Amino acid sequence: MKFSVPAFLLSTLLSAQTPPPQALQPSPPVGAPAGATVMPPVVPPEAVVAEIGGTKYTAAELDKLIAGMPTQYQQAIRSNPKNITQIFVFRELERMAVGEGLDRQSPYKEQLEFLRMQYLANQELQNYRYTKIKVSEDEQQAYYKAHMSDKFRDAKVRVIHLAFRPPNAQTDEQKKQPTEAEAKAKAEDLRKQLQGGADFAALAKANSDDKASAERGGDYGLITRASSSDALKKAAFSQKAGEISEPLRQPTGFYLVRVDEFVIEPFDQVQGVVDEEVRNEKFSAFNTELQAKNAVKVENQNYFLPRPMPSGLPVPPAQNRPPVPGSAK
Repeated sequence: MKFSVPAFLLSTLLSAQTPPPQALQPSPPVGAPAGATVMPPVVPPEAVVAEIGGTKYTAAELDKLIAGMPTQYQQAIRSNPKNITQIFVFRELERMAVGEGLDRQSPYKEQLEFLRMQYLANQELQNYRYTKIKVSEDEQQAYYKAHMSDKFRDAKVRVIHLAFRPPNAQTDEQKKQPTEAEAKAKAEDLRKQLQGGADFAALAKANSDDKASAERGGDYGLITRASSSDALKKAAFSQKAGEISEPLRQPTGFYLVRVDEFVIEPFDQVQGVVDEEVRNEKFSAFNTELQAKNAVKVENQNYFLPRPMPSGLPVPPAQNRPPVPGSAK
């Protein structure tokens, strides 16, 4: 039985090139515009592309070999002949190990079985999640209606940003900015004016240091549940439309946030997200059931008390150890 190289071993060896070789780049055709995407020339499947260990290999043969590698390493292997050498080193070492019967000896055979079990278990999880779980449109619609207000609601927001002087101010422009205390006092004063009925757009144009939104009367656009600014997102979704937030401190200044209105994202725009959410719920339920079915009921606690770990794999005497591939002789 053959096993593919474990991903962690591939990762170690593929990252051990110091320095990493320069990847080959196809030459642009004469007259091509600067920055144009250049496609590599087509290599026929039957074309011999390399000789390894005295054997010539065609493009089709290497394609087949590389296709069996972990996906995240295929491009690195394909683009660097030294990485292909490493794969063939592994193959030769595997043949040596099998010839010596290591795959039939303990603890090697048990560890091989564990790696096989682990790999197939991970593949079955993926297969169950994306093949066996079925999500109907009725289920999608039901989920969407149940979560419209908490997961599919966006906020149309206006902001006023009041910058303050950074602690390590270097430039004259930075040194002219107000202190943090001054910026906060100004934010509190503007908030009182807004609560008293002052026009948000006018105050934003006159005071906000976020010039892009200030020119639009403080219009910051939509904040969604997926927006990157957690602080603004929390402020927007924790208040009612028309309310003015407390001064919200950020690393560069204070924000005043007002939600003009909340809008619900249409179902057809978020159907893919809804499908994934329903699938996640079903997958989580499957996993919980699987864990419960195989839960351990302890009958003798003494077995689980800390004990010395068994020694690792048997190591031959130093004089009989084979050299590490790539090491100095």
